[in-house]
Amino acid sequence: MEDLNQKLTHKHVSRFGILIIFLIFGLFGIWAAFAKIDLSVNAPGEVIVQSYKKTVMHPKGGIVSNIDVHEGDEVQKGQTLIQLDVNQLKERLGEAESNYQHLLAQKARIEAELHDKKHIQFPNDISEDIKKAESTIFQNRRTNLKNRLDDLKYQIKELKEAIKSYQTSLEYKQKLLDSYKQELQKWQNLFKEGLVDELKIYDLKRKIDQVQDDIETLQSQIKQKKATIEELQNKMKLIVSEYKKELLDTLKKDEMQLASLKSKIAIYKDEIEKSSIKAPDRGVVVDMQVHSSGEVILPNRPILYVVPKNEKLIIEAKISPMDIDKVHVGQKAEIHFASYVDPSAKPVYGKVIYVSADVIKDPKDPRIQYYKALIEITPDGMRAIKENGFKVMPGMPVTVFIKAGQRSFISYLLMPLEQLLKGAFHAN
Repeated sequence: MEDLNQKLTHKHVSRFGILIIFLIFGLFGIWAAFAKIDLSVNAPGEVIVQSYKKTVMHPKGGIVSNIDVHEGDEVQKGQTLIQLDVNQLKERLGEAESNYQHLLAQKARIEAELHDKKHIQFPNDISEDIKKAESTIFQNRRTNLKNRLDDLKYQIKELKEAIKSYQTSLEYKQKLLDSYKQELQKWQNLFKEGLVDELKIYDLKRKIDQVQDDIETLQSQIKQKKATIEELQNKMKLIVSEYKKELLDTLKKDEMQLASLKSKIAIYKDEIEKSSIKAPDRGVVVDMQVHSSGEVILPNRPILYVVPKNEKLIIEAKISPMDIDKVHVGQKAEIHFASYVDPSAKPVYGKVIYVSADVIKDPKDPRIQYYKALIEITPDGMRAIKENGFKVMPGMPVTVFIKAGQRSFISYLLMPLEQLLKGAFHAN
């Protein structure tokens, strides 16, 4: 009897247990069929600012002389970040400016010589030493030219005095010749009358011939002296012409060199000015590529980045091509910061504001492809960040959970089977 009672009790318990199990599964099935769960697309990303970080580069590069900022420093627009070494540039600038002053002074001296001035009109910014040197050259050249011309003038003067003397002698000889000719005429008349012998006539003719020879000699000497004077005068003109040509040639070269030096000076000053690498905007210094003096900066290579301050925070997420059909503008997203793991923290929400139209290949590994999505942190999200005490910086890694709708729990569990069956039907 007791055995029978035990069997009945065991049977009742078994039935009750099975009933409870069916009831639990039934209730679970009902719940699974009607309960909705949120679906989300998760994607890695990083914090950026709306205007993106500013790259700081230098067009020519150089050697670092001094670093005035460090990673994470807040800087103002125009603030000096890095100073490049400018010793060589300053030496070149000093040499160019010195040469420029010398050429300016030389140009002023040449212009004074060309216009035959007694003094040089120097520009205001010429040093006294250069003025003194050019003034000495000016006086020496003027004296040398004057001495050369004076020597020729003296020779011309002597020649003119000789000509004057010859002309006086020539006049005397000409008068003497006329006198002899008149006397000869008288003696010839007397000879015809038989009053004198022929010897006197012969003597007068010899005197006339001698005087004529003297006249021809004097005329020849005067002609030679005049030719010599003309040669000396031409020589004077040539000296002055060559002197001025030399000045004009030098002036032309000076003007060309001055233009070249002026351009170089402007370039050196510009390079010295640009050797102070300044912040392009107010913001925070990140990702510094140089850390000590003496390092070499290459031309047009990133030196550091400045992340603008007080800009709206944006999350740049990389969406898998498998999930892109579930992501569109306007969707809500929850943002988890990798640097802050705090279960008690308030959730930070954002909104999708952009999805790239085409797939993007990772420049480091072209095999990795993704769509770019931008998620703007909402005002509530910004308040949550502040209340959580998060210090969010550009470049921080995040994981984004983009709300992709709701599905019943049972539907979610059967999703792999559904996908498998769809694939099978497509294959058929």
